[in-house]
Amino acid sequence: NNDRIQIERDGKSYFITIKKVPLNEQGSYTAEI
Repeated sequence: NNDRIQIERDGKSYFITIKKVPLNEQGSYTAEI
């Protein structure tokens, strides 16, 4: 999908488009960007 998330780091904002978000074995989300 083309969902976008915003990450704030070092006082700056980054917008990342997630191309693929698989559910890993631990049940956590990992993002391939």
